[in-house]
Amino acid sequence: MAKRRGKVFVDYNQNAWGKTLASVYLPRPTAAATVSRLLKWEELGKVYPTDFTVLNMPERLAETGDIWEDMLRTRSDIRGLLEAGLP
Repeated sequence: MAKRRGKVFVDYNQNAWGKTLASVYLPRPTAAATVSRLLKWEELGKVYPTDFTVLNMPERLAETGDIWEDMLRTRSDIRGLLEAGLP
């Protein structure tokens, strides 16, 4: 992880014809019906992808709210995050 500090990785290989896009709150084709979801910085390293399923996501959203709620109304400058150092 130390080599990744202060860097943003973009998986350009996913930008190809016929590739599907994984998005937030998207159910995944797994036996457990896991769901892609956003995490808060303080959750990193404390939760696992299998913690979120179609069965517990409504409860999770009721607890945390929609982290992306203001995404289209607010702007972020990633340069400030990179200069300050990611948590």
